[in-house]
Amino acid sequence: MESLRKETKIQINDDVYISRNDHNQLIILNLNTSMYFGLDSVGAVFWEYIKKHENVSAIIERLSQHFNVGEPIIRKDLENLVIQLKNKELVKIVN
Repeated sequence: MESLRKETKIQINDDVYISRNDHNQLIILNLNTSMYFGLDSVGAVFWEYIKKHENVSAIIERLSQHFNVGEPIIRKDLENLVIQLKNKELVKIVN
């Protein structure tokens, strides 16, 4: 996958079910494919910002502020996460 553009939107697939445990970890399941992915508490924060924000630029800006980390590091981590989520058919990329 090429680098995410600023205006790119990450959309959660319709058939996704999310379960959160007591440790703020998430299990994300595609009900049609039975593909799933687990996120630790940091990954869960990324997921929450993916759900809330319209485009990659806004997600990166908010995550950078949340974690007090530079945007290039957040971008790389976000891209890696999105690749994994997309491969499991949990999100789709809308350009």
